[in-house]
Amino acid sequence: MLHIPISPEDLSAIHRDRFYHPQPHIMMRMHTLALHHAGESAARIAVLLHRNPKTIRAGLHAYRNGGLQAVFQYQRNDWVRWHAALLDIELIFLPSYSPNLNLMERYWKFVKKKGLYNRFHGNFKTFCQAIDECVKGNEKIAEELKTLMTLKFQTRENVQFLAV
Repeated sequence: MLHIPISPEDLSAIHRDRFYHPQPHIMMRMHTLALHHAGESAARIAVLLHRNPKTIRAGLHAYRNGGLQAVFQYQRNDWVRWHAALLDIELIFLPSYSPNLNLMERYWKFVKKKGLYNRFHGNFKTFCQAIDECVKGNEKIAEELKTLMTLKFQTRENVQFLAV
């Protein structure tokens, strides 16, 4: 049986994220780690979670080799990187849940605010028309989007958080 020690800090994050993480595959990985910490074997975890034992073992090995950061990673495999480079796409890896850093989330929030908030749409067609009008926009909307859609983010290193 594979035994991987889990630090108390990681265990706290695992117990929180196995129920509350916004991405289901991360929640499943957290369940895997919690069950492993409870003493279950990889084969038993696979049965309990209705997963392939190889997938369970791969997740456990990822944690052993890279900690929680490795568990949170996805779409970082060589195939994805190779195709991105081939298509001249720059991959920017964000923290596991950070909608404020995701440009598409920013754009959708902008569209909802400008085209949908405080308006009633009697049917799907008028709803779609409101979105189309906002997306096509005008000069004023284009200027607002220029300031919103930027990759210049303010970051902070080594920030201490106080739990309340």
